[in-house]
Amino acid sequence: MSIFLSIIGVYFFVFLGFAAKRVFEEIHERTLVLLSVYFLQPILSFWGILGAKIDFTAVSAPAMYFGISLFSALFGFFIFSKVFKEKKDAVIVTAGGVIGNTGNLGIPILLAMFGKGIALYAVLINLANIFVLYVIGVFLYSMGNYTAKKAVKNILSMPAIWSSAIAITMNYLNIKIPDAFNQTIEMGAYTSMTIQLIIFGVFLGGLTRFKPDMKLVGWGMGYKFLAVPAFAFLALSMTDLEPMIKTLVFLQVCMPLAVNNVNLASLYDCKPYTVTANILVSSVLFMGLIFIYKGVF
Repeated sequence: MSIFLSIIGVYFFVFLGFAAKRVFEEIHERTLVLLSVYFLQPILSFWGILGAKIDFTAVSAPAMYFGISLFSALFGFFIFSKVFKEKKDAVIVTAGGVIGNTGNLGIPILLAMFGKGIALYAVLINLANIFVLYVIGVFLYSMGNYTAKKAVKNILSMPAIWSSAIAITMNYLNIKIPDAFNQTIEMGAYTSMTIQLIIFGVFLGGLTRFKPDMKLVGWGMGYKFLAVPAFAFLALSMTDLEPMIKTLVFLQVCMPLAVNNVNLASLYDCKPYTVTANILVSSVLFMGLIFIYKGVF
């Protein structure tokens, strides 16, 4: 029951966004996306990394997570670029398999399943996912419309990349910031988390006007919940990591699509409403699949 409540509680603000769009159709999705990506998410990344108790010797879990994500992105984009005529379709399927909701869904679920003793690894994997999102994710979604050179420029233009790098450096050097300033950053971080869920709800509210490509959603779910977990299982099986760490990495890899996918899809004009459907379907399917994935290791 605690796992179910962890999932449902996250989506309260999604419902608010959905209701807002149904009542006020003039709500402009892209404006919210720009506000979130360029102004609020850098604050969230900075706050999350700076405030985390990072053990820089415990890098095995986040390193494995990032490696599996990178391989899945490269393999998926290579294969699906040959399967689909439109490059955007290859991007949507591939990115959906890689960019999971390891933070506001993954961490509470893992804590509910295994207790607070695994908090360090759950947090570290989520920190690795920040770079999966803003490096791999930005590159993939950019490739739907741009060249590889432009995709790299898009990565470097992401404020969250630089705020994360600054926060990691400050954390490592144990540099503290004044409490008053920290309160301001915390307000921005919680605002970022809330508005991101609302943005997803707003896109859900517009699905009736913009029909998603459900065939593409099917491809995405197959890659997300069959192929990528298989890659993760094989990779983790070849390591000597503790079974619990293998389980944590595996479950985080299998988390449903992060709502940030719709941000990047909207930002780079990559069928955001199909991506919205991807996120919704993956969230529903995951509620049943998690109990299967839990016993893999």
